[in-house]
Amino acid sequence: MMPWPANRLRPLIGQEARKSRNGQVLGCDGRKPTGPGRERRQARHPRARPEPSILDGCLETFEIVWRWPDWNRRKMPHWVRKVMNHRTTDLVRALDHPNMDAAEISGGRSGRFPWRSFARLDYPAFDICSAAGEDGSYDYLAMEQVLEHVQYPYRAVRNIHRMLRPGGYFLVTVPFLIRLHTHPIDCSRWTPTGLGYFLEECGFSRDNMVIESWGNRACIVANFESWVPYDRAIHSLANEPKFPVMVWALAKKPA
Repeated sequence: MMPWPANRLRPLIGQEARKSRNGQVLGCDGRKPTGPGRERRQARHPRARPEPSILDGCLETFEIVWRWPDWNRRKMPHWVRKVMNHRTTDLVRALDHPNMDAAEISGGRSGRFPWRSFARLDYPAFDICSAAGEDGSYDYLAMEQVLEHVQYPYRAVRNIHRMLRPGGYFLVTVPFLIRLHTHPIDCSRWTPTGLGYFLEECGFSRDNMVIESWGNRACIVANFESWVPYDRAIHSLANEPKFPVMVWALAKKPA
């Protein structure tokens, strides 16, 4: 029987053999035994760190989206609001912002426009149903996805009408074919036709209203359980008028 070479036995002479977790025998210093052959191979074929590529960045982004879907969803608009946000932005962008005082009820999305002044009137510090501001305080008031939660919507919009100056604008957005969301309560729904009559009853002129809606059956079904972020690769923005998901209006107070 051929004996083992001496250099293979030297690390184990006079001490207990140690092994790594995978069972490999280690040297006396706890590291893998190295020899001149291995050093020569490393010198001939050094392991250079590859330069980062565009693909690496794409893969890293994919890992972030895959591991933290909640973080990613916060970066994208909800499917139910995609068209509504685009259209209401176009409507408000056409106004004369530098010469208008504006405010929003329990929200701040309208604050991105260059108004002469802008105020947030948040509940519960400000209750639009019971404590309206001074008459003729604003040229523009917005109430986005709030009116359905108000216990007394007629009282609220009448107060908004009173707070507007003559010729002022009121932007309102409401859901229709959407599940109840009690934050803290969910009270009302309006069709496009119903919203027009409701605003007229509150003092606005039907001749000075823009009323629109958007929705489709696929979006309704997809949002049964949770608010689905919009993905243009799989989500349709086609409008089916008989299935409105969102309804909105820009109404002008008579001068």
